[in-house]
Amino acid sequence: MSNGTEIKWLPESEEKDYPASESYLCLIYEDQEVKGIVAKLRETPITKFKAKDIFRASGLSLLGVQQLPS
Repeated sequence: MSNGTEIKWLPESEEKDYPASESYLCLIYEDQEVKGIVAKLRETPITKFKAKDIFRASGLSLLGVQQLPS
């Protein structure tokens, strides 16, 4: 299913990435906890995972939810 396009990731996160992460995390955690998480993100090296593994870890269905006809 690959179209032959190679994705080129930066070797390190950019400073502009952290406010976006903080904004998202504030939706699900308290502000003080978010500050700690973002501080840890700044120190953590980048890792790579296959998309299928990320989907598996999320617990979401790979095919989505099918609605039955009424």
